[in-house]
Amino acid sequence: MAVDLPSLFKTLQSNIADLAKQSLSDYLTQATSDGNAVLSNLRDKIEQWSLQLSTGDLDSDDFKSLILGEKDLMKMDALTQQGLALVRIDQFKNDACNLIVDTVTAFI
Repeated sequence: MAVDLPSLFKTLQSNIADLAKQSLSDYLTQATSDGNAVLSNLRDKIEQWSLQLSTGDLDSDDFKSLILGEKDLMKMDALTQQGLALVRIDQFKNDACNLIVDTVTAFI
């Protein structure tokens, strides 16, 4: 099964913007910027793992583990500069990881 990667990333960007709006509305610009930076930094990995998921080389649990494994490497520079509590930043990172997993698995 072929994965429409441009559509996938367009959907991911839209979903990240919605997540930022829902969870950090007071920091909407910063959260959206950081969320898009995460997508950009993980783009190659998301592409590779999505293709492997679509061909059955990865199952959804493996995919989720790989994405969650990237969480500690995610930088939230704009939110950190705004002085947002680390607990809220960490929650946004968790939510972003789950959003990526849910969006990709639903897309495939």
